[in-house]
Amino acid sequence: MGLITMTERDLQRIETLSKVIAGRMTMVSASHVLDLSERQVRRLLEWSAFSRKPQPVDGEGPVSRFAARAAHVALLFLTLTLAVPRAGWAVASTAPLQIPSYVFDLVVVPGLPLAISDQAEAFWTEVHATLAYLAVAIVFLHVTAALWHHFIRKDSTLRRMLPSPAAANNRRKTVSSRK
Repeated sequence: MGLITMTERDLQRIETLSKVIAGRMTMVSASHVLDLSERQVRRLLEWSAFSRKPQPVDGEGPVSRFAARAAHVALLFLTLTLAVPRAGWAVASTAPLQIPSYVFDLVVVPGLPLAISDQAEAFWTEVHATLAYLAVAIVFLHVTAALWHHFIRKDSTLRRMLPSPAAANNRRKTVSSRK
């Protein structure tokens, strides 16, 4: 474990978050929150790029490997980090009926500096819904592929998704003892 170092930028982010909690957030400080989320995205992408990945399962072709990797990237991008949450934020920001948005019923989230109109709200609602449905489709496809590997191909793909090899071995013993 290394030492935690804080830059001036990190201190600005902490100050911004304290303003959020106090309910005194401006659009300038909202940009710090956006920057913070982009920093988290960068860390996730770095972790994904540099973390040890398991070797492909025997007999898995390049198309299957590409599809699995593309699904992981799409899920990371669409669901967890950028597209769906920000499109939802844009919907709330462009709605003519300016109802405040809250995080956990505690903190007011300021609106983005976007045009407030019915047309803008309709556009961002369509973008948000399309991206959300796309994310759900990718999750469904991913789960289906994992089950296909497990029940049809009978390879170790699904077992390898468990947190550790020990957990995979315990799961295998539990399942075989029930038979």
